[in-house]
Amino acid sequence: MFSYAVPIFFLALAAFSAQQDPRKVRIGVFLMTGVFLGLLTFLTRFLNLVDNLSSNDMMSAYILLGLIILILLMILTVSLALIANGISMIKRAGTSLPHLLSLFLGIGLLLYLFLGFYSVLRLSNQVFATLLVLLGGPIAFVGFGLFSYAVYQWLYLRFAARWGGPVTHVIALGSSVRYGMQPLLMKRVKTAVDYANKHDATLIMSGGKGADEPKSEAEMMSEYAQSLGFPKDRILLEDRSTNTDENLRYSAQIIMTTERHNSKMRVAVVTSNYHAFRAALEMRSQHLPGYAIGAPVSSYYWPSAFLREYVAIMRDYWVINLVGLFFSSVPFLLALTVMATGR
Repeated sequence: MFSYAVPIFFLALAAFSAQQDPRKVRIGVFLMTGVFLGLLTFLTRFLNLVDNLSSNDMMSAYILLGLIILILLMILTVSLALIANGISMIKRAGTSLPHLLSLFLGIGLLLYLFLGFYSVLRLSNQVFATLLVLLGGPIAFVGFGLFSYAVYQWLYLRFAARWGGPVTHVIALGSSVRYGMQPLLMKRVKTAVDYANKHDATLIMSGGKGADEPKSEAEMMSEYAQSLGFPKDRILLEDRSTNTDENLRYSAQIIMTTERHNSKMRVAVVTSNYHAFRAALEMRSQHLPGYAIGAPVSSYYWPSAFLREYVAIMRDYWVINLVGLFFSSVPFLLALTVMATGR
């Protein structure tokens, strides 16, 4: 049982941190570190047990090889799925850089797999194989962070929507209305209206007016909410913001102005599901009590949008990510230095 002490410690750390405030990226990292170390410990103990019970000395090696093949097949499947999604994004949404993220990631993973198989087949090229293995350090760092973020975001949105508790205000975050109310924004407003009705809450439409937009996002969202039957006298407009930070800051100012004596003020922020957890992080940084919930988006749109959000998270926490990338890249950089100097 002592061998599970470290995984249990990380799981307990995740639980304690979530109990304090679930709107933190590190909770996902603690959680997946505990799960990964727990699975690794279990696998090690299982293989030792197989060695002790089996008369075949190679049984553990066969099991380990099977797991490696399974993991490689999973990576191959994910790579092909990301490439297919990237092609779909190009056909439906154009070739802007944010829309190409899933395509680039899929091609990158596929290329890494191809180079891995090449290095195995060309056993004489040991230097190349070594560099490829060492390059796995920074790739694993970014991949583990992405996986941890994806898993915890999924858990957060499920728990927040079901057990988030009552709120006094629902803030719907806007998006471009250059071409009118688009399906993505309509789903946000519909989700916000349903949630405000469920909690008998005031609805705040948040979004300013861009130079190429006929009206402010807040105004058009309000009109759409009223067309869904939501009463106008329970809608407040925040029409100055240009980004998520301003959405929440200006909306909070409106709440404080209209609900100055409401000590039980609590907010649910509604945005698209790929963006909801980052909105929750922004809520925490602004000391806004409550949680974020996600409105559905088209399945083809989600992968690239989610990857864009993760890139933004890495940028927001650039110091710790830069340190992690540096230390995970040290073996690879040292190997390159040795090759370049011939020492």
